[in-house]
Amino acid sequence: LVQLIQLYYIPSVVLIGCFIFGNSIASETTKKKRGLNFYRVLPYSRLKLFSAKYISGYIYLLIFSLLMLAIPLVCSLFTKGLGSLKNPVLVYEGTKSTSIFGNSLNPRDDQFHFIEFQEYFWKVFIFLIVFSFFIYSIYFLFALLTKNASLSMVLSGAITYIGMNILASEFNPFVYTNIHKIITGEVAALTFNPAFVFSTGLNLYLVFGIVISFIGFLTFRFK
Repeated sequence: LVQLIQLYYIPSVVLIGCFIFGNSIASETTKKKRGLNFYRVLPYSRLKLFSAKYISGYIYLLIFSLLMLAIPLVCSLFTKGLGSLKNPVLVYEGTKSTSIFGNSLNPRDDQFHFIEFQEYFWKVFIFLIVFSFFIYSIYFLFALLTKNASLSMVLSGAITYIGMNILASEFNPFVYTNIHKIITGEVAALTFNPAFVFSTGLNLYLVFGIVISFIGFLTFRFK
């Protein structure tokens, strides 16, 4: 599972889950279905309707993502086993500032420590919750604007990929998509920026997710 996490397994699963469960409102606003017209004659406010559709889709996405994460663990039972949660994971602590010629990695002097797998997987679990909320809010907004599931998935995937590669800033939420390198401190070590930490990524995902979700509600409310 750790090897799959390094290969962006979680972002891929979340995007697929958004494609499956993130079109609850958008699909009902098309000319063929018009399912929302039924709810509009009922005494439901748009906020309640949006919240119900949004939250239900997000919960289904979380369940789907957790099940997909469980598949490699179940498969490992039939191969080498799950192993021990006490096994160590190496975490880089960064490098010291060097001369006026700039910073450089020094394998002999750079500090590091170890964490157990149970702590690593706990952080991955928390990351899954907030990252799926962030990506889901983006996908949901695109779905409302385009009313096309395939196009929404392409746009969500494209903006995630571009965001991961366009700006290496600690305030760029997409940089934290590779959660393995964030937990192990690899991103902070390679960029010589200790601000790339797990908690910063969580806060950015929550803030941006809430803002984008609010924009999505406004889009649904006035469109």
